[in-house]
Amino acid sequence: MNTKGIGAIEIEKELLGEILLNNSILDVLLQLIKPVCFADSKNSILFNVMIKMYDAGIPIDEITLYENTMKYGNSGQIPVEYIAGLRIEVNSEANAEYHAKIILEKYLTRELIKRSQKIIVEASKGSEDIFDLMSSAQDEISGITRDLQGLKEDKSLWEDFPSIIESIERRYSGSEPAGLTSRTFPTLNKMTNGIRKNDFVVIYGEDKQGKTSLSTQIALDFAINSKIPTGIFSYEMSKEIMYLKSLSMRTGLEYKKLRSPKESGLTPAEFQDFVSKATNKFQDTKIYVSDEPLDKNRLKAKMKLWKRKHNIGLFVIDYIGLIPINEKFERRDLAIADLSRFFKLLTKELEAPIMVLSQANDGGRTAESKALLRDCDFALMIQKPVECGIMSIKRNDGTLLNLSEDHFLATLTRSRHGRNMTQFICGYVSNKFVEIDINHEEEYGSMIRKTYESEEII
Repeated sequence: MNTKGIGAIEIEKELLGEILLNNSILDVLLQLIKPVCFADSKNSILFNVMIKMYDAGIPIDEITLYENTMKYGNSGQIPVEYIAGLRIEVNSEANAEYHAKIILEKYLTRELIKRSQKIIVEASKGSEDIFDLMSSAQDEISGITRDLQGLKEDKSLWEDFPSIIESIERRYSGSEPAGLTSRTFPTLNKMTNGIRKNDFVVIYGEDKQGKTSLSTQIALDFAINSKIPTGIFSYEMSKEIMYLKSLSMRTGLEYKKLRSPKESGLTPAEFQDFVSKATNKFQDTKIYVSDEPLDKNRLKAKMKLWKRKHNIGLFVIDYIGLIPINEKFERRDLAIADLSRFFKLLTKELEAPIMVLSQANDGGRTAESKALLRDCDFALMIQKPVECGIMSIKRNDGTLLNLSEDHFLATLTRSRHGRNMTQFICGYVSNKFVEIDINHEEEYGSMIRKTYESEEII
């Protein structure tokens, strides 16, 4: 179907005339429409030139518009008579906003028809994976609805005040969660006050410091204890390895015994105990793992599909440095900066937090690391305490808790909403992964009683 006839050509011309009559109405119009919304190519070109003149502070009248139209590449497509006739029938700019909305509606109608035809053609070929096609179709329709957002009226704080109070009351009463909170990592809750749906979280550190282990533990905590559907994109490990590591982490059975049960001496009793614990822990959880080498566009499509099908409440990307880059960038840090902005914006589109892992052998000082730290809401630097010279924790009762290679030191190096440089140590105690330097009286009894701030790290 040809959509060129679906337009309002005379209204487009009248709107251009209204702009010539009063340049200041562009303040309102630019919140509603853009040059592509015009059905007539001449009107689209003229509106685009008007925007450039407006941005440059050039007064817009018939003469300056014609001169700048020639300057910006119009080689006679738009005759001077056409521009001269725009304002002849216009006496007032009072209806300009209404005219802009009509132009937008006609544009959206054309786009809906055009994009629907594209979906029909692709579906008719039968060559594309149906789930990829469904995700693509959703993207096409979402693109149209995003254009509608300009029709929303801007409100002041006071006009939005009732809805703000209602939101606070819902969170206060507990009917609306304040954010994702962890049972395993209470200090993480203090750091973030709960991870919210638009939060972009970065976990970074040098090679082999435990980034994957800690991020997986956080994801499992939300998935198991809070029943939050969780999506993990593993670029470094296969899906099977991620499954085995996850099961090992939450059952206490060594990973090597799951990976090589015969060679590692897994006994029947251990296996039965493992099955029982795994069933108890993972029953009714929704943890999805993808190990496909997806570029950012296919990754976004998959994330949107999972969000729609499984209502994912947390995405984990392990890790950003292995995402294939199809675009050409002069330097690697520019590619990472592009991905960083991509993930930050994607949290808003998906309405779900995204946790990205990054290998940073520079302590977060290079341009590549700084891009992630600039865009994220929270950043945790992961180190092994023993490699930092922290060999044990001294409690107030004089006893020591000796640390090992299996423990992790997490430092909050970036927070949009609170104090930086808060730290916590976590790791395995009695075959259970816990935060070991915060008050866990119900789990440790007299073993650890004091908070991190009142203990001395030596």
